[in-house]
Amino acid sequence: MSDKSSSQALKDFVSETEEIIESLNLDMVRLADSVDSGDCDPDVLNGIFRGAHSIKGLSGMFGFDDLSTLSHSMESLLDGLRLGKIPFNQSLVDTLFAALDVLIKLIDGKNNDENFTLDLTPVLTRLSQAAEGGGEARGRGCRAAGCARQ
Repeated sequence: MSDKSSSQALKDFVSETEEIIESLNLDMVRLADSVDSGDCDPDVLNGIFRGAHSIKGLSGMFGFDDLSTLSHSMESLLDGLRLGKIPFNQSLVDTLFAALDVLIKLIDGKNNDENFTLDLTPVLTRLSQAAEGGGEARGRGCRAAGCARQ
């Protein structure tokens, strides 16, 4: 691939992922708004899952293993929530927002230098702990169909 076509492909990747991030951010705010009631909307949760899944796939196509790994970890956490294995609480939402922030930083960095990366250890550890049902506060599960119940 020529430098010009490689550059255009990277621009297309960034453009596509930025659209997904915008949608993810809106859905994450909706999810956060439902923490107190525990009534998470399964469509919102599924939308967040699909966004993480899409970023994982796009990242894999471009060889961005860091983005792929992070989005896969988000996807695993969201799947656990969807299946009722993980409690729905503020700590979980905060963890997802932290992961989203790192995704945004990685995508922005790759827009300037495709070799850009960050130390993902802290956020991956946090996602892993949340996926195991850990976190600062145990919460009740979602009360909507398709979301976690506790």
